[in-house]
Amino acid sequence: MVETRSQAKQTPHNEASSSELRPETLGLPAIEPEAYYMFRLFMERFMKEQEQKALM
Repeated sequence: MVETRSQAKQTPHNEASSSELRPETLGLPAIEPEAYYMFRLFMERFMKEQEQKALM
């Protein structure tokens, strides 16, 4: 995927935090709000599971 210069300036990869899981920052195309919402729910649950595994 090719980024334009304006996109690269808007979202420096080193500044993207885990709480800022936008599809654009992950290199995905813009997606529909419902799909994005489901993606966010999935990612939040997934991250919680990973944290729990790390604590065990």
